[in-house]
Amino acid sequence: NELQRLLIGLLLRTPDEAAASYTFEGENLVGGNAANVVGIHSDQGDMKLYLDKATNLPVMLSFSGVGLAQFMTFDKKPEPDSANPESPIVLFSRKKMENLPQEETQLRFSDFRAVGGILLPYKWTTSTEGVVKETFEITS
Repeated sequence: NELQRLLIGLLLRTPDEAAASYTFEGENLVGGNAANVVGIHSDQGDMKLYLDKATNLPVMLSFSGVGLAQFMTFDKKPEPDSANPESPIVLFSRKKMENLPQEETQLRFSDFRAVGGILLPYKWTTSTEGVVKETFEITS
């Protein structure tokens, strides 16, 4: 599911085995800029792809579905527990996720650069219900 969405957002195509239909759904604003909205309907669910009206670059992909699970965070190095300095530092935790609500998720693409003659976003941000969940940025 997530791979299919990312393929659509980055390369404007679905995996070969995934059937999808596309419809023009009008215009909207993304970050204050005019965008054409393309509805994408597939067996994996419905999505909306927003293409910048001036450049035709994908600026956002939105969909409703089960919220994205957060697997890891790379904010900073872990600090030992000051109340119990002998306790082990937990770098990764896992929990069973059940009955997750349907949420509106947006992937916003920016900082497009030419790679082998193709413009690709070097930054994308994932927001769920308007709250930024993660930012992926290519730095080299």
